[in-house]
Amino acid sequence: MADASVDPWYITKPNKGDMFNFSGLSAFIRFTDASGKTVFPLIPSDNTERVNFWVHRDGFTSPQRWIWDPASSKADLTATLVPRVHLAGRVIGQDDRPVGRAQVRIGGAGYQFDDFREQLETKDDGTFALDVDPEMYYVFVAQKDHQVSPATTELIHKTPPGSPIELKLQAGIRVYGTVTAGPNNEPLPNLFVSLLLWDHSYEELPAAQQFPGGLAGRKTISAVTWQHVKSDKQGNFEFYSCPGELQTDCGFGFDRNTQNFTLSERPKQIAIHFASNAPVPTPLHGRIVRADQPEIAISGATLSGFPLDLDNHGIINPQGTSDPSGKFEIRRAFSDMYLNIESADRSLGTVVLVKLADDNLTIPLGPTSSAHGRLLDSAGQPWAKQRIEYGMTIRAKESKLSTQCFGGRVNTESDGTFTLHGMVSGHDYEFTLVTADKEGAPGLWRRLGRVTPNPGRSIQLGDVSVKK
Repeated sequence: MADASVDPWYITKPNKGDMFNFSGLSAFIRFTDASGKTVFPLIPSDNTERVNFWVHRDGFTSPQRWIWDPASSKADLTATLVPRVHLAGRVIGQDDRPVGRAQVRIGGAGYQFDDFREQLETKDDGTFALDVDPEMYYVFVAQKDHQVSPATTELIHKTPPGSPIELKLQAGIRVYGTVTAGPNNEPLPNLFVSLLLWDHSYEELPAAQQFPGGLAGRKTISAVTWQHVKSDKQGNFEFYSCPGELQTDCGFGFDRNTQNFTLSERPKQIAIHFASNAPVPTPLHGRIVRADQPEIAISGATLSGFPLDLDNHGIINPQGTSDPSGKFEIRRAFSDMYLNIESADRSLGTVVLVKLADDNLTIPLGPTSSAHGRLLDSAGQPWAKQRIEYGMTIRAKESKLSTQCFGGRVNTESDGTFTLHGMVSGHDYEFTLVTADKEGAPGLWRRLGRVTPNPGRSIQLGDVSVKK
C-alpha cells in the first residue's frame, strides 16, 4: 500500500535518562513507496523499549497497534490496514424536516485496543456522511442549540447498515453547574468542562447479534460521545443532553473532578469543586493602546496566554477581550506566561512575557506582518483548498518541551496561493500543511517552512511544498 504515513510514538533514551515523544513532529513522518515499504534509520541503538508505530491512510484504519520490539531479531514490521465503512445519515426536527448545521457526535467501541470518536456537522439538507472503523458498536447523537436527539446505537461489521442513520431532535435536558476552588469557593473561569454520554447497551444485545467469542474474559464494550465547554467569568457552565448515563470531567492543576449520574427528564445541577491547596490564579489587569499613539485605547483586542510551566497549568489558555476603554481582566496561569494580543482586524499586535507578579500593565500594539506564498503538490502543481496552520514556537521553562501557538489557519485558494496574517516581529513562525481526511478532520501535520516577520510589511515566500 503506497502513500501511507508511518511515524513512531515514543522511544526510550537510557543514556540520556529519559524518553522522547515524536508526536506532532512532521520531520519524523515517513511515507510508504509503491511497494508499501518505508525505512526508519533514526531509531537509536540504545533504545530499550518497544516502539509503537502509527500507520495512517485515508479510507483505512489500523485494527491494532503496530509494535516493534528491539529485543527481537527482526528489523522489520508489517502493518495490515483494513478498509473503513462508509456511513450516511440525516438529522431531522420534530416536524420531520431536515436540520442543517446540526452537530453529530459519534462514538464507537469494540475489542480493538483503540476506540472511535468523531464529531461533524450536517449539510444544509440535514445529511451527513463519514467513514468509521469496522467491527465496532456505535452510538450516535445529534444536537442543534437546545435540541438533542435520543442516542441511537448501531453494530457495524464490514458493510454499512441497510438504511441511513436517522436522528430526530427533541427538547434537550439541561446539565449545568459552577466550577470553584479553594476554601473560599472562588469561581474558576475559562476552564474546560467535558460531558460524556456513555452507552453500555452492547451486553444487552442477543448473543447471536454480538461479536463472536462471547463476553467472558473480554473487555467491556462501552461507546461514548463527548461535549466540551468553557466556564464563564463566574465559573458557570451549561450543556444540553439526551437521557442516559453521563459523566462530567474537569481538570484544575494536577487535580481532576469526575462525577457520574443518570439523566432522566429533569435538569441536573453539578457542583465541581477543587479543594486542593493550589492557589487560584489571581486576575491580570491592564490596558491595550496603540504603540504610535499611546493615548488611543484599542477596544475589542483579543488576548490569549500560554504558560511557561507546562507541568503545572490548571488554565491552559487564559483568554479575554479589551473593553471600549482598552482595559482588560483575565485569569492568569500558575506560572509566567506569554500573552498574545491582537486588534480585531489583526493589523496590530504583540506578544509579551508576563511575570507571575505583574499586574496593571499597559501594552502597546504595533503593526503586524503578513506572508504570501503558493503551495505546490508533489507534482509541482498548485495545490488548492489545503489547510495551512502557522504559529510561533514557545519552549517550556526548564524543559525541552515546546509547542506552537499564537498564529492561525488558512486554506489555499484555487491557484494554491495563501496569506498568513497577524504575525508579530521578534518571533519566528513555523507554517505547516495539515492533511485532512474525508470529513475534514486534521490527520497529518507536515512542515512547510519558517518565516521571520517584519513589522507592517508583507513577505513573499514564493512557491513552497513538502517532500515525501
